[in-house]
Amino acid sequence: MIFNLLIANPLSPDGIGVWIAAILTIAIFSFLYKDNPLFKFAEHLYVGIGAGYIVVVAWHNDIATNVIQPFKDGLTAIQNNDPSGWVNMVNPIMACVIGSFLFFPVVAPKFRWLTKYAFAFILGTFSGIKVAPVIKEKLITQLSSTLDRICAVSNECAAQVASISYTPETSAMFNAAFVLLGVLCGLVYFFFSLEHKGGTKIVAKTGILILMVGFGASFGLTVMGRVSLLIDRIQFLLTDWLGLIA
Repeated sequence: MIFNLLIANPLSPDGIGVWIAAILTIAIFSFLYKDNPLFKFAEHLYVGIGAGYIVVVAWHNDIATNVIQPFKDGLTAIQNNDPSGWVNMVNPIMACVIGSFLFFPVVAPKFRWLTKYAFAFILGTFSGIKVAPVIKEKLITQLSSTLDRICAVSNECAAQVASISYTPETSAMFNAAFVLLGVLCGLVYFFFSLEHKGGTKIVAKTGILILMVGFGASFGLTVMGRVSLLIDRIQFLLTDWLGLIA
């Protein structure tokens, strides 16, 4: 299919694009045999394109939007005798000054000590902004959802549990109870203020087993994702490039 497309129209954008993608795919797969110049070329090309893309995105989304444009707006406001222009220029000027400190170890080693103030400001600001939302989203919300799941399902199952009937609602109740048990056992395993012996040791061991099951499922999901990418590339080579599969 694609061979005929290239013969009929060698400058076809679709045909050239498929050939480039196929050659680079094979170049990456060639590492399965051994390290070779073709793989190194594809690897460096991938890293270079990725780095260039990140730089362009960072320029347009961060520097141009949050530094250059506010600075231009501030200058325009000052030219129009608007005092708020000076206020609008404070943030971009501070960003430029603090950001320039990060380059001092390279361009001005004598003043490399200023770099620690830039890192302190960046890390302190990031921590102050992110710590509270992360605690709320990753800890409080997860804990609340675990308990709410028990309460919500138990209210729906109360009548059926009383009549000893097994329904999808009671199954959800058992699932929610198992999730809560797993959370508690996992937390006990990481509670080191109390020695793990007796009943605490049994609970901690149960937490280890539950954690291993979770890690195994996560690893299996990762492997499945990578295998799906491999299948997609092989399907591309056999279908779009060679035309062996309709």
